[in-house]
Amino acid sequence: MSIQENQQPGVSAAERALAEAEAALGADNPKRARALLRTALAGAPDSAAFQFAYGRTLLALGCHEEARDAFGKAVRLAPDVPAYRVSFGDSLRIMSSMGEAREQYLEAIRLAPDQAEGHFRLALLLFRLDEIPLAESHARSAQAIAPADAAIGELLARIRAWKEVQDCLARSLPTQAAEALRQMLGLEPEDARLLPIQLLFTQERGGDYRIQELCSTAIGHLAGNTELYLAECDAGLHGERVQNIFFPNPPICNTQLQQMWDRTLCVVPAAKDIFPLWNRIPSASHALPGSGYMRPRGTRDTRGLLHGSKPHLTFTPEEEALGAETLERMGIPSGRPFVCIHARDQAYTQGDSHTLTDSDFHLYRNGDIERMAPAARELARRGYAVVRIGARQEMPFSAGPGIMDYAMSPFRTDFMDIFLLGHCAFYFGSDSGVCNVAEIFRRPVVFVNFPVVGAALTWNPMPFIMKKQWSIAKGRYLTLKEIFQGGSALFMESALYEQAGIRLEENTAEEMLALAVEADERLKGTRTGSGADEARQELFWSIFKRHASPYLHGVYRALIGAAFLRDYPGFLD
Repeated sequence: MSIQENQQPGVSAAERALAEAEAALGADNPKRARALLRTALAGAPDSAAFQFAYGRTLLALGCHEEARDAFGKAVRLAPDVPAYRVSFGDSLRIMSSMGEAREQYLEAIRLAPDQAEGHFRLALLLFRLDEIPLAESHARSAQAIAPADAAIGELLARIRAWKEVQDCLARSLPTQAAEALRQMLGLEPEDARLLPIQLLFTQERGGDYRIQELCSTAIGHLAGNTELYLAECDAGLHGERVQNIFFPNPPICNTQLQQMWDRTLCVVPAAKDIFPLWNRIPSASHALPGSGYMRPRGTRDTRGLLHGSKPHLTFTPEEEALGAETLERMGIPSGRPFVCIHARDQAYTQGDSHTLTDSDFHLYRNGDIERMAPAARELARRGYAVVRIGARQEMPFSAGPGIMDYAMSPFRTDFMDIFLLGHCAFYFGSDSGVCNVAEIFRRPVVFVNFPVVGAALTWNPMPFIMKKQWSIAKGRYLTLKEIFQGGSALFMESALYEQAGIRLEENTAEEMLALAVEADERLKGTRTGSGADEARQELFWSIFKRHASPYLHGVYRALIGAAFLRDYPGFLD
């Protein structure tokens, strides 16, 4: 696809990087394209063409949120380019922002009514939404413009087949409806995947059936994605009659958490076999729409639904008894509050049960558990038992009386991992996936070493502190404005910081200690802040809201650590 845009002067090196990136994308090498485009964007950050190419690259790598943001920037920089509108609409559709996607497709059609792509993409969206007459109208418009396009012809054939299915159902002919759907999906009569289809059409039509993939390979997603989706269902965000069918996707990261979902949800492992088919069926009340509804939102509770609502998972009486007994054996008597602390380290990406292929990809999220020792000792002094958690950790941790290295102890099991996080007074540590387990049980979460400030969990009503960004070129720490304006507020790869000449610095032991004290005081209601602290807090969030992506944030309840702001001179300049 050619990109029509007035090039900025003096960016020939960036233009060469763009050309090479386009070639790399064409050769199915998106990682090289991404590296090249970072160079291009460094030379011309306000080029819509480079943002557009970067979005395409991120989409090829499965980085959907980042791709959406890049396409959005391209549209803001060059609002009259139809191709940018179409791609922005595609990324919004992937993120389940159907209304916004429709707006982008319609604007692309307004800008270029004689181009087939806008009509085709809108027809696909409308078909997915079961708006069949409109879908057919736009598909026919696309075909009139591009009559030889096979994808448009296939969509029209699916629309015709679905109309036949609907007609059979309207005439109370479920067997014929199932047969029409079989033909639409291209299944053989003996295909075992027909059984769920036939069951749906022969039973009473009573809801919106959905097949969902549980993100079973990573504990944060198995916990957070699932719970947030269920909270959205409770809030009526997915319709009033949704009926979910789930299937696990091995390897299972934590057997206890999976078992708890198994007994709470309708989990059917065999549903995995038919899951890919539902992308080809519109979202009708008697059909199973595809593409997991939980994936686009991930664990980001931007509406603040979890706060104030009840967890969907509960422990059985037998599990409560086993957990209490194990705590006693660990030296934590009944009634004594305990805090779970955790520092993500390199061991997280090691081991045969993990699916990450680039072990260095998220190194920027790691931290040193030893820096938490003063905070752990202070919490123990305040009456808490302190439990260092983690299924895989590199280094042992020994900080004194009342502090246990559960992660390296014989007590560590999948069951106790979940029990501890479900019963702790609060979680204190990295933004690793285990924090989502605490969150789904509505336990307070306090972050240290939060690395990506632009993706802060602003709905979480507890204080946090972030890693500081040292600019090698400037010889000083970057201000909050500079972090946002330079793009490093949303760097989610270790290599990005290196290429930008930024050194991420972990929070000091003193900063963590101050945050632990503040969190304890806030939870006990004994916190007394100064007017200067409140003013700095207001200034931080005013800068944050001015620059942060509206797609990543909604409800604002979080706080930045008071001592962190007080002791970080120039950060709010």
